[in-house]
Amino acid sequence: MQTNGKVLVTGGTGFIGTELVEQLHKKGYEVTILDRKDKPSGLEHVKYIKGDLSNPAKCVYACAGQDYVIHLAAKARIPESFINPDEYFDSNVTGTRNILTAASAVGVRKFVYAGSSSVYGNNTAPNKPTHKPDPLNYYAMSKLFGEHLCRQYKIMFGLNYNILRFFTVYSENQPTSLLFGKFAQMVKDGKPVTIHGDGEFKRDYIHVSDVAKACIASMESKVKNDTFNVGTGNSISVNAVVEILRKHAPDLEAINVDKPRGYAPETLADISKTKNLLHWSPEIKIVPGLNSMFEAIFNGKV
Repeated sequence: MQTNGKVLVTGGTGFIGTELVEQLHKKGYEVTILDRKDKPSGLEHVKYIKGDLSNPAKCVYACAGQDYVIHLAAKARIPESFINPDEYFDSNVTGTRNILTAASAVGVRKFVYAGSSSVYGNNTAPNKPTHKPDPLNYYAMSKLFGEHLCRQYKIMFGLNYNILRFFTVYSENQPTSLLFGKFAQMVKDGKPVTIHGDGEFKRDYIHVSDVAKACIASMESKVKNDTFNVGTGNSISVNAVVEILRKHAPDLEAINVDKPRGYAPETLADISKTKNLLHWSPEIKIVPGLNSMFEAIFNGKV
């Protein structure tokens, strides 16, 4: 069967990866997933390789014959990164180096790296790719090292790349370890929602379907060896999110707890470069997107 090309997605069973794999399949790509988990049901249409990025040989095996690599796999919890910084560097730096080495060795055409808005730290919003990075935690540091590796592999081995700095990604299928999944589970369990600090810190929330589209746009584009923001270009406070949630859970209680270290007061993507060069724009606005997500969660649609 004729395909548009072969794509390896690392971390393809995560909530971003699941959406990306589905979109790639619908566009006619032959998709391979490299993931540490056992193969979930419903992935009969993709090739599945169970393996860890810590295994260089497994990385080479997964990359062999691929046209593109989209590297999503990473550890991504800021508080946890302070507790286990070595694990974060093993996963996000050494793991990234291993998959870059494999991709360059087999001649992959382009490597798309899932970066993070956390590298901006205390930079004044809106955050621009030209801003000097200011990581505030080990997670952000590890993602920034991954960016440096991408650039270095272009210099040393000629591997073409694009870096996509994801802002705060959400979806109806978000795990309970992430903010909105945690909020929804607290409400379902009859527990008060915990708000860190005064709740006025702001985030640029971007729906997972738009993130997946940005990955594909970056992969398909002739533009290469550059860095792009993936957000909506708008931000809202956690308190505002709680008020949206309250529309779906009127009896919601909220309590304020100490703000953990390592968090920036605001993230806000300047996406003008992404729009102009990758011809990508988010389709889902923050407030309608969050409303739809909470409605789906509380109406049992997910």
